[in-house]
Amino acid sequence: MRMTLAAVMAFLPAIISTARAAEVLWAEAEEYSDQHGSVGADRPPFGSRGACLGSNWGGAREHYAVYRFRLDRAWSDARVHLRYARREPGDALWLVNLDGKTVAERLVLPSTGGWGHRADAEWAFAEIRLGTLSPGGHALRLVSLADKNNTNLDGFFLTDGPFEPPSERTGIERVKRLPTDRPYLVDEQLTVEQFCPDAEDEYYPPEERQQQAAAAVPRVVAIAAERAVLAEAAGGTREVGLGQSAEEWDFVAVATDDGKPAAVFERQFARWGLLAYVEPAGRLTTIRKAVGRLAALDRPTLRYPPDYEQTLLDSRRDLLGEKVLAQQGDPSYASCAAFLPDLSGYTFLANEQSSAVVAVAPDGSLGPLSARYGWKPLEDVQFDPREHVPGASPDAAKRGLAGGYLPAIDYGFYDRQAKRGWEQIAFASPDGPEGTLQVYVYLRIADAAGRTQRKYFHLWARQAPEPIAGSAFFSRFLALNRYWERVLSEALQLELPEPRIADACRASLVRAFITYDGSAPRYGVGHYGAAQHATFPPTTLSMVNACTEWGLFGRAQRYLDYYLDHVVRDDGTFDYYGPAVSEYGQLLEAIAQYVRRSGQTEWLTARLEKITGMVERLRTLRQESLVQFPETDVRHGLIMGSPEADTRHEVNYYFSGDVWTWRGWTELGRLLTETGDTAAAERGKQLLAECARYQADIEASVRKSSQRSEQGLFVPPVAGFDKPFQTMTQDRFASYTNYRYWIEMLSAGCLRPEWQDAIIDYRVARGGELLGTTRFQGHLDDWPYAGYGYGLLLRDRVRHYLLGFYGDLAMHRMRGTFTAFEQSSIRGPAGRRYLADYCVPAQLVAPLLAKWMLVFEERDADVLWLCRAIPQRWLGRGGGVGVRRAVTRWGPVDFSITPRDDGILSAQITLPRADFPAEIRLRLRAPDAAPIRQVLLNGRPHEDVDAAGQYLRIARPTEQSLRLEIDTRQTGAVNRAAPP
Repeated sequence: MRMTLAAVMAFLPAIISTARAAEVLWAEAEEYSDQHGSVGADRPPFGSRGACLGSNWGGAREHYAVYRFRLDRAWSDARVHLRYARREPGDALWLVNLDGKTVAERLVLPSTGGWGHRADAEWAFAEIRLGTLSPGGHALRLVSLADKNNTNLDGFFLTDGPFEPPSERTGIERVKRLPTDRPYLVDEQLTVEQFCPDAEDEYYPPEERQQQAAAAVPRVVAIAAERAVLAEAAGGTREVGLGQSAEEWDFVAVATDDGKPAAVFERQFARWGLLAYVEPAGRLTTIRKAVGRLAALDRPTLRYPPDYEQTLLDSRRDLLGEKVLAQQGDPSYASCAAFLPDLSGYTFLANEQSSAVVAVAPDGSLGPLSARYGWKPLEDVQFDPREHVPGASPDAAKRGLAGGYLPAIDYGFYDRQAKRGWEQIAFASPDGPEGTLQVYVYLRIADAAGRTQRKYFHLWARQAPEPIAGSAFFSRFLALNRYWERVLSEALQLELPEPRIADACRASLVRAFITYDGSAPRYGVGHYGAAQHATFPPTTLSMVNACTEWGLFGRAQRYLDYYLDHVVRDDGTFDYYGPAVSEYGQLLEAIAQYVRRSGQTEWLTARLEKITGMVERLRTLRQESLVQFPETDVRHGLIMGSPEADTRHEVNYYFSGDVWTWRGWTELGRLLTETGDTAAAERGKQLLAECARYQADIEASVRKSSQRSEQGLFVPPVAGFDKPFQTMTQDRFASYTNYRYWIEMLSAGCLRPEWQDAIIDYRVARGGELLGTTRFQGHLDDWPYAGYGYGLLLRDRVRHYLLGFYGDLAMHRMRGTFTAFEQSSIRGPAGRRYLADYCVPAQLVAPLLAKWMLVFEERDADVLWLCRAIPQRWLGRGGGVGVRRAVTRWGPVDFSITPRDDGILSAQITLPRADFPAEIRLRLRAPDAAPIRQVLLNGRPHEDVDAAGQYLRIARPTEQSLRLEIDTRQTGAVNRAAPP
């Protein structure tokens, strides 16, 4: 319990009290500092102020509430009197902690016969003696000890001595209030319509680029023992020892890099930091830190309108998405992030060789993670940073990653009153003896006097942490950096105006890699680390597709090999408890995309028997419905089966299964015709002929099943379903349609454009989205979102695509570590919670969407889009885009776009060969939607421009290197003498 209390205290502001002797203070339960379990507002008429903490609070073990307060003097006989109501028979059992220590191991709250809605008599009091309380901050925490512990908590009196609490609401409301300062502050005068914040990205401050350019790293002449000789700018040298500083750089350690010593320097800027490894030979490695000066963690808190979350949940519109799209310019991370608090959850440390995982709680505590479903504390605390930082009660925090993307936390915590805090870097070694997981921790502790202390620890196999030297920590940290640099060196490379995006992509790939157990898939960690979830097909599908899109072909093949060898049976079925029909087609498409881009036709030949088994399995199911149903029946030629593991028993004729079977057959058929093998080509032609008949059957069924009304066209998820949804969150079936069935119907690219548009419009108009992301009843469930984004691009809905891309970055993952969860809450006054564990498909949404916004291949035409969906601001002054090693089915492509000072856009495209067999469309979404006025291609005028679509077309390039100069200025023309 100490850990979970610390987790809350690490980032929640205090309730401030100016208590005096004999004072009695009342705290409203609904004004908690943090809670888990309540799902909505509860307004009993006989509760104080007509409200309470309820709505399922206590319904499960480990539901909790936390109240923070501060005393300005010592109390000798402090007591808490809880006012509660409980209708259910039997006792509710609660654990009560104060400042991490148990004050009531088993608080019994008997039934009161009601929930406090009908009379004051339905409420009762329970007293807890706290004893002596010292001046300063305190935290009271109540934790449910059992399931079905449901309790309505009206509030509590805090007294210094005996007290007889009033039994009526009116008497309670006359007592002096305990003022609250919640993280989710409410401005009673603010309306939802008026609320339109725009928060700065604290993890990537705008001043960083200039500060980094001006940061001169010390030049090391020699290293001896724990001293370094530095070259002075004015000539000569100076010597510094460990712990000393040179030009704002602290000399913190001597690391070993490939057997050579390297001096390690650390520098703190206000909102970020830098580590530099400097060798006497001049070799330099720098690693960015998310945390800088700890005092800078004290950031202002936004105020929100009253009943804000409930208004969002009740609306059929995407109120927040509409606000962002109404702003000038394209959606951005900052325009999305301010609308709701950050997601509070764990991340984890792991490597690719070990199956072990060490979770990191929000307060920096390290330990194993429970396998229980939903939100959870650490199962055990193996390392608690608070034990090494006495006297700190942090109420401000920042949680990022070292290097921007490495699987190494860089957390900062700060106590605003004591002016004391610490930075914590922790990581798992990328290798270890016999697959063990070794964790290294670095604490930089700063006090009010400006003194800094550094501590280093090694954790191994759940043993007690052992102190180590800084040299050991920084040597292993450098090895971690080198390891992941090598892994990603062959991948797609991005140079973008927003470093958050490249970091989110790389961090997501790396986190997915360390989730896997070698080549074996794992859906996630915690509950999703169990073996029963490992073979969930979307795990392998998202991983293979991400690796293929990012050019990591060796990994894509390893992951496919494992799945084909261990999961796909000889009869073409999956060894998984609830595979969806759509997932068979998606695996066929993933295989085809991998082979087309990698050129591994020999691998295809070796695997063709198993792949053919999947095709024949689906063909048998289709044949059954062709025989069973006449052409006039909406089920004719469609496949009956499961649409999703959760709904595996609800078998029916889901269009998502059919369109993806069609897509899988189509891509495999095309691939077989391209292999050069006569027999394979003939099989491919036969499969494509079957696809043409199949698509006709699908379209006939969709046409007969769709319903048009004054509200628009409704395209059902199931053949023959005739009950249009009133809202996309009205029930379980509507929510599953919104979160997955419709998304797969879009992403397959099988349906006619008008049907695709109808699905998107219906989802938006009936409460299916929040900031473009996917709502599932009262929360967010975004792991299939990459498919939705793909569908939006098929319809060229660029601003909607950007809204969802940034909405996912801001709302569905932790903003500093990019850790993505399967489900996350919309509610959350103290920081929104994850509702279901981290999972790989959710994690890989970012790298897939980023690739497609920059490089997008049309599947059914030889067309390659470049910059199809980038924000307009990227092509403004000071912007620019650089992409290297972008894999396509025609080979790798490099390109860059640079805005010049004279207003011209200079672009360079390098193709794999001069006779490139596809049409190139380069979209130029210039700021203020400036039109393309004139284009030079390799010095010659180029007229093939689509002004409405904001792109230029190069139908069939005849040169390998293409240099373009594009004029989007209001006046003037391209200066032919200008440099490229």
